[in-house]
Amino acid sequence: MDSKRLERAKELLDRVYGKYSGSGWKPKAFAGRSRRYLWSDAFGVCNYISLYYAHNEDTTYLDQADALIQDVHKELGRVPSTSTTPTAGGLCIGKEDEQDDGQYFHYLTKWMFALNRMSIARRDPLYNDWAIALGKVAHRHFVVRGLGGRPLRMVWKLSVDLQHVLVSHEGNLDAFDGYVMYRLMQQQSDDRQALAKEVADMQQLLERKLPVFATDDVLDAGEALWLTRWFPRENWAVAVAHIAMNTIDRLFLAGVLDGDPRFRLLFREMGTVLGIEVAVTPCHVDYKPWHQRIERVLQFWNERVFAHDTDISPLMFAAALVPGVWDPNRCHQTVP
Repeated sequence: MDSKRLERAKELLDRVYGKYSGSGWKPKAFAGRSRRYLWSDAFGVCNYISLYYAHNEDTTYLDQADALIQDVHKELGRVPSTSTTPTAGGLCIGKEDEQDDGQYFHYLTKWMFALNRMSIARRDPLYNDWAIALGKVAHRHFVVRGLGGRPLRMVWKLSVDLQHVLVSHEGNLDAFDGYVMYRLMQQQSDDRQALAKEVADMQQLLERKLPVFATDDVLDAGEALWLTRWFPRENWAVAVAHIAMNTIDRLFLAGVLDGDPRFRLLFREMGTVLGIEVAVTPCHVDYKPWHQRIERVLQFWNERVFAHDTDISPLMFAAALVPGVWDPNRCHQTVP
């Protein structure tokens, strides 16, 4: 792992969350929004875990991840009075205006992934148990069972208490996202039948989505490519990876990732960068040209990391610099 990339990633985390001061450290609140924001903080937790592996399992990075997890659960968790599990009621998005807040399935799956990776790093099943609890409650509310033989479907956004549908259409990647996350959580559980019903539902949703799947967005295509790397030999993954790679190639050729910064968003482009980094490995025939492309994107944004915001952009940029736990192929690389 490139030491300059590691230094830059740590610098970004220190600026976003504050420098670690030992026991009792608490991550800084985000500026200009609520204290915590679920998508951003999922990347924050994963970045700390990636740095833990990259620095020869330096547990101070896991301590920071733990503090962030606790803060997210405190600020965003919606724990029912009947439960002590911090994820049992889901976690809200973290929008400052309560009228705009709610719960997104694709935000919840990012948090499931962060908890699942933390379970592996800490060698503690508790985090994965929290992730499974979150998966179960999310599935129960976001997956709609059709009446009269109608097929399963999903909804995009629910109210904070999960009782009301706020946006009824399906997310483009939600079926693939749910399937992959449930499988990863299942792999880390002592109960191999954990989430079996939920996995079966997601497989059904995935198979219905696959014939019509398309994407033309830098974040969406990159996310799709990333998801395929966890089960790359499965038929759906082969098909989705082909579509995503073609889309990303077309977007590069069209100059979408080379244009005026006024019409670009760093965090969305980091989806593409991260997808390529995990999918195009050194043994890939086109490794060099693909990595030259994403290196240009990283160089372009390096001095503009905080131009749009002070959380989601720097945290996703740090993930692109140090893919770590996002990459099933190389999550345990250390500093040479």
